[in-house]
Amino acid sequence: MKIVTRLNLAALLFAWLAIHHVAIAEDEAEAEAEAKQFVKADSIDIDGNGEFDALTDGLLLLRSMFDLSDSPLIANVVGTNAVYASAEEIEFRISSMETQLDIDNDGRVDALTDGLLILRYLFRFSGESLVSDALSSDAQRTAPEEIRSYLDNLATHNITFNSSKIFSIPENQKQVGTVSVADTVGRFVSYSLVGSDTSSLSINSITGALFFNQPPDFELKSSYEVVAKVTDGINSNVQTIRISVTNVDDVAPVFTSASVFVVPENQTGIGSVTAEDLDSDLILYSITGEDITISTDGALSFSSSPDFEQKNSYSAIITASDGTNQSQQAVTISITDVNDVAPVITSRASFVKVVTADAGPVIGTVTATDVDSNSSVFQLTATNYLFRITDFCPTHPT
Repeated sequence: MKIVTRLNLAALLFAWLAIHHVAIAEDEAEAEAEAKQFVKADSIDIDGNGEFDALTDGLLLLRSMFDLSDSPLIANVVGTNAVYASAEEIEFRISSMETQLDIDNDGRVDALTDGLLILRYLFRFSGESLVSDALSSDAQRTAPEEIRSYLDNLATHNITFNSSKIFSIPENQKQVGTVSVADTVGRFVSYSLVGSDTSSLSINSITGALFFNQPPDFELKSSYEVVAKVTDGINSNVQTIRISVTNVDDVAPVFTSASVFVVPENQTGIGSVTAEDLDSDLILYSITGEDITISTDGALSFSSSPDFEQKNSYSAIITASDGTNQSQQAVTISITDVNDVAPVITSRASFVKVVTADAGPVIGTVTATDVDSNSSVFQLTATNYLFRITDFCPTHPT
């Protein structure tokens, strides 16, 4: 079949991306792996990212069957969130499966038979297209159904996760949830975390309880991703876990307007107060204080027009609330004077002129006061011009 032939060629091309081989004695590799605490594979999830993928696990196996090692073995084929990414780990995990990789059961592991069968299986081939031209002449396992059943077992972890991959918690809460698994062998399991966000989270190695090291803040970061790794000492499995942090209204409004207003007397409008809130788009305002009102959107007004001569300073407490949290600001309103009061004449309404030989022309002095001004200009309105009025001079009245 054309599709099978193309897959054969593609497998060879991917497998031989590089040609370099470093031989390591089996007993040497085993001793070194134990010293480094490498984990044996319990399935064909070779890179341990919890998925069975043709272009990662399949190619790693195929390249290994072509005797590639070190960098040529892993170049460009290690999966996202791979738990096992180094060539040493990958080589050890593949070697730990030993004869399990003899898919057609002919007594040897071969890239052009067993490797192709694995690759086709991971590409979801089935029936005759799975086995066509991929079985050796000595194969003892030949039926497509038998091959698929065998590979199904290799694509199943002995430890399986039964907890969710996705968690959602409100900000400020450390507890995330519990990671749990089922071990078909029934052994004691141990949990650990790997991945980019492991500095922010921890997991109880015994119970699987997952929690933040510090309460998360939605405004700083709202999404986390870690890989939960579980092992019973022989088998292992991993699961990528995504945690969404939801927003909680835990921030009070912050005033952004000035706390001092200056307005002229006789004017009811004062100005507006403003505030911002990271967690809410709606802010309501209220006020504590006399003679001043505030609208729900923050506009300040006097209940009646202020009079500088009566009172020239007002104070109040403004409260901004988002319905859950609130903050307050003390405000001061200074009133400026406006010349709105006429002078008041304080002198007599009539004068009597005493005529003597040495009497001057002055009849008397007209006086006035003005609460809004320190100077007054006098003007005489009369039906005749027998009198005139001059500027007042305390020392030399005229």
